[in-house]
Amino acid sequence: MSQPPPLPAHGQAPPFGDPAGSPTQAVAEVSTPRHKRRWPLIVTLVVVVALLVAAWFAAEFLAREVVTATIRTQMSEQLALPDDHKIGVELEGSVLTQLIVGELKEVRIVSNDVPLGSVVGDLALVARGVPVRDQSEAMDAAAATLAFDQANLQQLVASAPGVPKGTVVLREPEVLLSTSIPVLGFPLELGVGLVPSAGEGEQLGELMLTPNSVSIAGASLTAEQVREQFGAAAGTVLKPIGVCIAQWLPVGATVKEVAVRGASPVGLLIVGIDIDGRILADPALQAFGAC
Repeated sequence: MSQPPPLPAHGQAPPFGDPAGSPTQAVAEVSTPRHKRRWPLIVTLVVVVALLVAAWFAAEFLAREVVTATIRTQMSEQLALPDDHKIGVELEGSVLTQLIVGELKEVRIVSNDVPLGSVVGDLALVARGVPVRDQSEAMDAAAATLAFDQANLQQLVASAPGVPKGTVVLREPEVLLSTSIPVLGFPLELGVGLVPSAGEGEQLGELMLTPNSVSIAGASLTAEQVREQFGAAAGTVLKPIGVCIAQWLPVGATVKEVAVRGASPVGLLIVGIDIDGRILADPALQAFGAC
């Protein structure tokens, strides 16, 4: 008759496969699946977060496209541009977040060769704090610039009343008008340096070109010296020239500064414009101005 297996000594673990070890093994077998079930939960959370992020970016992309297209369409209509005319629109920050808040932080609009009467200019506009819900609210700030190259400035000057015939050249900080005056029955060639500025008072809304210096046969003279030497003959070339800019701008836009940047043929005449923040809410400010 076989002898039963000896009992383990006090404190000694039962041998592998011993019935006495079954409870420990059962606990291990029960505990193991609990640890394994955590992985599907973590994977699910990661997938959900990834989907939410993807949905946010998709919504952000859609919101940006819709807002950009809307701004581009409105600008095209207000400026009477062809459908294929390029208008660049940049929106700062998350558009979706700004739509939720109800205000666009910053909008930048750029469009080259914008028709302005018989000339074209390059337009750049920046608006901050643009309301998207309550159209009765004003923007925080807005400003724009119009840039004219030499060829278009030539047409602008030629369109002004009382301007003598001649050619215009940009030479920072002046606009140089090359023309002539009659002296003793002969034309005297001269160059008039014109300083650009924004009109004030009765000239409000005009681009002013004020004579500052005169060059005759390489000699530089002041406007006053030319008046003293040539009298009434120099009067036509020494008068300030006013070019109406307000006719192409809404009433809520005011010419604030004018400056020459660079020199011909790549120089530009830059017209700085302040825009009333209430222009989006007030139709009266959207009508075209006059000089």
